Amino acid sequence: MRCCETYKLYGLQQYSGVIDHILHSLGTQKDAYDIRLILTELLSNAYYHGNHQDNEKPIILKYVYDGSSIKFVVRDCGAGFDMEALGEGIPGGDILSDGGRGIYLIRCVADEVKCRHNVWVVKKVLHTRNII
Repeated sequence: MRCCETYKLYGLQQYSGVIDHILHSLGTQKDAYDIRLILTELLSNAYYHGNHQDNEKPIILKYVYDGSSIKFVVRDCGAGFDMEALGEGIPGGDILSDGGRGIYLIRCVADEVKCRHNVWVVKKVLHTRNII
């Protein structure tokens, strides 16, 4: 089964409800924590770093579910991000640092993380097959 939805968010007021809706649609329990973490970090980064906390600028969230994995695509209005410059770990090695921790956490729970300009693509293979 394949499912695809797109959301346009302004600010962070709606993000929790959108994440809840996606989790409910997927019907997953085993992967709920990872999905919530991925989306919270992606949307927060888009708002704070990409859109510079401007509630007038949209954040586009799209997800595609193919029956075994889910792919999230998040686009903001920022200039983009050089993921290679970040490296694999946390800058400075400090987990409590504000910079890079979200990306690090996403990489820990996702199966594939890509960023090109201002578009993030994150894929997560689900532990259970869910019915939408």
